[in-house]
Amino acid sequence: VEAFVSLSELRDINVLVVGNARQPGMYTLSGGSSPLSLLYAAGGIDENGSYRDISHKRNNTELQTLDLYEVLLKGNLAFSHQLRSGDVLVVNPRLSEVRISGAFANPGIYEVLPSENLPNLLAVAGMQGSHVSNSLTIERYINGSTQQIALDRSSVDSFKVLDGDGISLLGSRPQFNKTKQVIISGEVNAPGSYAIDDNTTLLELIRQAGSY
Repeated sequence: VEAFVSLSELRDINVLVVGNARQPGMYTLSGGSSPLSLLYAAGGIDENGSYRDISHKRNNTELQTLDLYEVLLKGNLAFSHQLRSGDVLVVNPRLSEVRISGAFANPGIYEVLPSENLPNLLAVAGMQGSHVSNSLTIERYINGSTQQIALDRSSVDSFKVLDGDGISLLGSRPQFNKTKQVIISGEVNAPGSYAIDDNTTLLELIRQAGSY
């Protein structure tokens, strides 16, 4: 006897999201849904919620802690556990935050995990090319006033950022000569449109067009 079994449909699951979600509550999702599906159904995370500290619980036991930076910044969608009926997602309050500005590819306000230091944040923000300063400026609120800390990029490994720090990096974009488009027609070997700069002469343009 040979038996052949095929899956006709997935059973719906009932899952709960609580904490700092925009619309916490019980949701019915299709089987095989991921934690992202539940967060999307709940309207996302509110202004006080953490993107990096989301607890996935089953039978009152925490299965995994979700860090959405892995999804949003790195594209890593591999969760160690999918949702099952009765699971709970707890969106915890947001963690410490720092502001990153200046010559970074992704300036913005970032949450910081307790285990992270300055190099982790610089890797997330990304440098904006080679035309940047070697000196970072850290703005820190200490004893009722804002103080600035100058820090060399080569010595950031042991620097611990604090909640409310502002990190800035000076930089500049390389300057390129502007090009212009001109059209040459008539008795030249290759008439057409050519890109020239401010120093191109008429004779050089004619030579680009293959001469007379």
